[in-house]
Amino acid sequence: MIHRRLKHRIEADSQPLPGAVHRATSSRVPTAEAVLLWLLCCGAAAATFSIRNPAGQALATYSFLLTPLLVIVAIRLPLATSLFVVLCTSLVAVMADALSAGDTHDSLLVLSLFMLINLMIVWLLGALIGERRRALGQAQKMRDMYEMLSHINQTLVNLKLTPAQLFERTCTTITQETSFFQACITADPRAEAWPQLAGAGLLPGTVCVRKGAGILPPTTDRKLECQLEQRVMREGRYHIQDSCRACPALAHCPLNAFASEQGALAAFPIRTEGKPTQAVLTIFNQQGRVFDADMVRLFNELAGNIAFAMSMLEDRQRLKLTSEVFEHSHESIIIADAGGHILDVNPSFTRITGHSRDTVIGQNPRVLQSGRQDKAFYQQLWRSLLEEGYWAGEFWNRRRNGELYPQRGTITAVRGDDAAIEHFIAVMEDVSERVKAEEQLHHLANYDTLTGLPNRLLLESRFSQILDARSAGLPKLAVLFIDLDEFKHVNDAMGHPQGDRLLRQVADRLRGELREGDTLARFGGDEFVVLMEGGREEARALAKRLIRSVRRPYQLGAQPVHVGCSIGVAQAPGDGSQLDELIQAADTAMYQAKARGRGAYVFYAASMQHLAKSRLTLRGELNDALRDNQLQAWFQPKVCIADGRVVGFEALVRWQHPQRGMISPCEFIPLAESSGQIVAIDRWMLKTVIAQLASWRQQGHPPLPVAVNVSASLFSRANFVAELAQWLEKSTVPPQQLELEVTEHVAMLDLTHTLSTLRELKQLGVTLSIDDFGTGYSGLSYLRDFPIDTVKIDMSFVQGVQHDRKKQAIVRAIIALASTLELRTVAEGVETEEERAFLAEQGCWGYQGYLCSPAVAAESIERRYLTAGSPH
Repeated sequence: MIHRRLKHRIEADSQPLPGAVHRATSSRVPTAEAVLLWLLCCGAAAATFSIRNPAGQALATYSFLLTPLLVIVAIRLPLATSLFVVLCTSLVAVMADALSAGDTHDSLLVLSLFMLINLMIVWLLGALIGERRRALGQAQKMRDMYEMLSHINQTLVNLKLTPAQLFERTCTTITQETSFFQACITADPRAEAWPQLAGAGLLPGTVCVRKGAGILPPTTDRKLECQLEQRVMREGRYHIQDSCRACPALAHCPLNAFASEQGALAAFPIRTEGKPTQAVLTIFNQQGRVFDADMVRLFNELAGNIAFAMSMLEDRQRLKLTSEVFEHSHESIIIADAGGHILDVNPSFTRITGHSRDTVIGQNPRVLQSGRQDKAFYQQLWRSLLEEGYWAGEFWNRRRNGELYPQRGTITAVRGDDAAIEHFIAVMEDVSERVKAEEQLHHLANYDTLTGLPNRLLLESRFSQILDARSAGLPKLAVLFIDLDEFKHVNDAMGHPQGDRLLRQVADRLRGELREGDTLARFGGDEFVVLMEGGREEARALAKRLIRSVRRPYQLGAQPVHVGCSIGVAQAPGDGSQLDELIQAADTAMYQAKARGRGAYVFYAASMQHLAKSRLTLRGELNDALRDNQLQAWFQPKVCIADGRVVGFEALVRWQHPQRGMISPCEFIPLAESSGQIVAIDRWMLKTVIAQLASWRQQGHPPLPVAVNVSASLFSRANFVAELAQWLEKSTVPPQQLELEVTEHVAMLDLTHTLSTLRELKQLGVTLSIDDFGTGYSGLSYLRDFPIDTVKIDMSFVQGVQHDRKKQAIVRAIIALASTLELRTVAEGVETEEERAFLAEQGCWGYQGYLCSPAVAAESIERRYLTAGSPH
């Protein structure tokens, strides 16, 4: 549009004005020419009136002979100069005539008439010629103005210029092609009419060009301090100041080029139609009163053309930004016609979909369909587009390589003036990474990072889903609380990385035993929870399968590891209607399973709640017992089967509670193991036994060894052997008098650590025994490598052995194995003579149990077995 408009303006401005000449004659005549014409006229008058004529009768005739010459003077000289020449010529003529004719009176009359006639002729000719000269000057000035306007319009057509360049060229053209001394254009950098240019910082502030000086230094930071400009900005119309000297306010204007000189200036508003003035064109001239109506009209037109060009630059900037958005947008952009055919796509479309621009132009966007959205989805999408004009949401598309990906964005229907849809614009973002991140966050929020099992949050969600699906009432549900046995010892002995590997293997086994629809969650640490639908029998069957699966050996690298599990079972609705209640009940039942020997399952009963509270109380009281020396070391004799001699003792811990009396180890030892207090108990027991051995040694009693059972928690500690050596050395007790008993499952937790620790203890001189042999998972090859002295047969194989062939077979095998490895065997829990006789028959070396004596206090041991005359 701007090209057509400005081209039309240029063509109109280029037409010559009617009657105009190319160059006007100069209004200034050289002084030599004026003098020459003066002398010529005076000489001609003197020569003409020097002729003698009778009484001046021919004076009038002769006087008019000078008229042609005076006409030439009127044409060549300015009016005032011409009148002066006529006056001088007339005086010369009067004087010459008076001298020649001698009649002065008549000569004066004739001369007056001559002067009047010639003055009128010269004045008329001078006025005509002056008017002609003014007309020629005005025409030339307007032609210069139109040429200037034409050149500026050609500059404005060049939309590649910046506003600053446009202002500079406009002002330069004005000063170079006209007589104006200075031209300035001032634009508000925050112009509301040109927000794109203002936002991009392209508005230069004030640009000034002065004749002979060129472009003045930039004034982008100058405020609009001129009252004239402020007035034009405010009123939106032009203002003219014909005399700069007459306006004191202009003296402080930074744009004023000659505040102390006589001159004129005019300011014209540059504004877009319907919007406030955003710029001002200020013109300075060194002469006053030069801005006539035609010039004002031309400068107003020029200001309008500048405003139009600025609007075009604004539109170009807006189109440039739009193009940059289209080309550089990270989102895929599709432009389609009303029929759904693709008209254009941006580079991000190709990057995201893999389809090139050329291959999709003219195609329908359905080439990207993934097939994951049904027909109803697209019907709703089109309904939203047609009724509301836009659609926003997320759906899946297919890349060129066949990969499906999620995208989110909007589709907008663009309507024309007639409200008919002309285009569709789809802006879509590939949200694959975001969806993956959301899925990862969802997984982190709902699944255990170590095992991949659901966590407590997802377990609660599954429980709620089951309740929602059974709205008629609470269904039959069972919660199984699973706690691994001896896992803490694996962590202590082998480190947390190996413990984590073990947990993952346990989780895989537990998961493999579940039915479809059952939920297995990691509750924390080595605890797992199973949520299942079903009654008591289904829960019992699952508990058995889980125990069998967990107790199978695990392989951690080259190291086999054995752990078991204890399970508590709670049922809904009998044991609770909320998940927290069921978990609490199952947890309570699980502790009962551990108290019954571990590796078992127990169903919750209401009476267990009292036991759970008692256990919590007992845990606190156990700390008091350690602090207040309420624990006691009792001793049970070990007897040689062959001759009945007492060959040693086993130290057993007892708790004398100040209010409750003697508390059985079966109550507080499992609690101490689960709470970690067992280490403090073991350390106290070893110190107490070593101190007792030292006391007996000082009293001169026979040096019989005393055995102490060591828990896995203490045995797995790195400084255990060094600490034990320090205690023995401090008490001066020979290490041979101390025997350490390590249960089979403790020995099998970490074979490398076990073998290393046993060898260090052997080098120290301590006697070593494997306790509860036959109840764990030991292999014969490992038993061969252990530097032990004694194998203790667990009481579960001894009691009633004379009546149970399987027990008899196990006992014979253990004794035979120990004999082959040159190890002694000691049977635990012997209560009858029949059991002792069977063991003696099989070659068992020793025994301990109620048949000889229960565990008793140290004073009883001294009195019964260590004093002179007591049986040994």
